Amino acid sequence: SDFDAEFVPSQSNFFYLVFPDEEGCDSTYNFLTDNSILTRQATLFGDSKAVRISIGTEEQIERMLTCFEAMATS
Repeated sequence: SDFDAEFVPSQSNFFYLVFPDEEGCDSTYNFLTDNSILTRQATLFGDSKAVRISIGTEEQIERMLTCFEAMATS
C-alpha cells in the first residue's frame, strides 16, 4: 500500500495527518473529498504535506474509516 501517514495527536474535532511527501498527501485529499469526507489541505496552515479531516457523526466516521481501509488495501 502507498498509504503512509502519521496521525498527529489532537484534542480537537479533527484528525491531522502528515505524509512523507506531497503526492501522498494530495492523493489522500482527493480520495477523501471524492468520497464526501470533509477534508482540508493543510497548506492553509503552512504545511503542504498534511491534511485536516473533520470529525463528524458516527456514520461519517465509519465512512472515513472505510475510506482508510480502501486506501490501505489498494
